[in-house]
Amino acid sequence: MNESLASLEVYARLIATGLGFLLGAMLIVFLLYKLVTSIIKPEGLAARMVSVAFGAIYVLIIVLAVLLAAEKLNYDVSGFAGIAILLVIVGAVIAFFAILFLPRLPFVIGDTVSIRGTMGVVDGITTYQTILRCFDGRLVYIPNMMMVGSDIQNYSTVPTRRVEVNVDLHVTDDIEVGRQLMLSAIAADERVLSEPAPAVFVTGMESGIISLLGLCWVNNADWFPTRDALIVDIAKRLNQTEGVRPVERELTVHQRA
Repeated sequence: MNESLASLEVYARLIATGLGFLLGAMLIVFLLYKLVTSIIKPEGLAARMVSVAFGAIYVLIIVLAVLLAAEKLNYDVSGFAGIAILLVIVGAVIAFFAILFLPRLPFVIGDTVSIRGTMGVVDGITTYQTILRCFDGRLVYIPNMMMVGSDIQNYSTVPTRRVEVNVDLHVTDDIEVGRQLMLSAIAADERVLSEPAPAVFVTGMESGIISLLGLCWVNNADWFPTRDALIVDIAKRLNQTEGVRPVERELTVHQRA
C-alpha cells in the first residue's frame, strides 16, 4: 500500500513538472511570437513563415515534454529523440507549402470587417458560421457558405488607411482659399502621416456647386477619430473665413397622397 502511494506521488510530481514545463514553455513562445510580429509586422510570405516556424516550436515543445516524461519513467528514448525532431521539421516544411491550398477565411477574431453589407468586429468563427458584433451591440450570425463569392472588406489587415473629407462650395467662392483651408486643417492634425502627402482636389462642378475632396493617410487605429476631428475642424474654419460659403444641402420631403 505504501509502495502504491509512493508511486502515485512520483507520478503526480512527474505530471505536475511536465505540465509546468509545457505551459511555461508555450507561454514564453507565445509572448515571443507576439513580440516578433509586433516589431517586424510580417505580411504575405513572411507572415506564413513566422506562423509555421512558431507552430513547429509549439509541436517541438510537446514532443520534448513527452520524451522527458518517458525518460523519467525509465523508458529508453535515445533512439526516438532524433526521429521525433526530424518529423517535426518535415511536418513544418509540409505545412508551409500546404497552407497555400487550405481554404481559409480572410479574417480572424478581432478584425473589423464588412460582410454582405454588415459591418462589425469578428466575435467568433465556427465551422458553420461567423459571428459579427456590430457597433450598436447586435450579434449577426453569417453562415460561412454564404460568404463564398461575397464581397468581404477587412479593415484591420492594413497598417494605414486613407481619410476622405468632402466639402461643397459655391462656384462664386474663392476655391483656392477653400483648398488651402482644408490643407492647413489636415496638416494641423498630428495623426496625419506625411507620406503620402495630404492633398485636396476639385472633383466636380454641377448646378453652381464646386466639390472639393481632401485626402490624407493615417494609422489604421486613428481612422475614425481623425476623420471625425477633421470634419469638425474644417467646418469651423470654413464658417470663420470670408470668401467661402459651405453649401447647405436642402432636404426635400415628398408626402405620399
